[in-house]
Amino acid sequence: MNGLKKCMILLMGAFFGGAIFASTISSAAQNKIDEFMKLRMDITACSTQQDALAKVEAFEKQFEGQKSSFNQEEVLIIENFIILEKYNSLSQMGTSSKTLREMMKARKETLDAYFKKSPRKQANKWLVCTYGDVLSCFMAFSVGDVLSCGLTVKDCYDSVIKEDPNFSYGLTNAAQWYYWAPGINGGSKKKAGQYFERAVSGARNDAEKYFAEVFYSQYLLENKQPDQCATHLAKAGALCPASKTVQELKTLNAKGKSMFAASKEKSSFKDN
Repeated sequence: MNGLKKCMILLMGAFFGGAIFASTISSAAQNKIDEFMKLRMDITACSTQQDALAKVEAFEKQFEGQKSSFNQEEVLIIENFIILEKYNSLSQMGTSSKTLREMMKARKETLDAYFKKSPRKQANKWLVCTYGDVLSCFMAFSVGDVLSCGLTVKDCYDSVIKEDPNFSYGLTNAAQWYYWAPGINGGSKKKAGQYFERAVSGARNDAEKYFAEVFYSQYLLENKQPDQCATHLAKAGALCPASKTVQELKTLNAKGKSMFAASKEKSSFKDN
């Protein structure tokens, strides 16, 4: 075998290797994910978190009657999205840390059991990424949990971005990991900014674009670029004109404070 031919074979193996190990999902499942992503955007216009939670629960009830149309992996993906959004609403409603942690612990255990039978490296990017999201929520209340799960979260996000460099949802969440993680553990504000920007350009639909623009705008404010922040936040607002999130961020940003700064002030860790 000559050198050029051997090189081409090796390159083809590297190129197709990711596709071999990462499973695909049906178009119906992708449509259901996109439907939920739109719901996530639309409920930012809800007057109360109780209203938002009710809409998520209505989606959940509808999905219960549709589960037989999807395989196990696809069901887990949709269920992850539902649980994550319920967690978001419940946390903003003042639900106790213990209740929230137990909720995400139960979900983590369900996913861990699945991955024992079907290795994570073979899973679809949406399942791997939302598993990382579940772990992020689970570890939000304990330094011990951060130490035990933090690098797994990073590995989840890194692997999906490696598989699909334009994966907007994954880029947005990976960027948050790199933003918050200490530099000694691999965190990087610079890399976070690059990922937030790529999430905007890689968005496939309005919902992905909305969340990417929101997060990128807040990064820009943290990076001392208030005018660019306002521009990108306005773009998010144009995608969901009634969004309470955008309105609240405009008020917060006018005071010179970003969503990241506000989150840091509210954050608290406990050793369990």
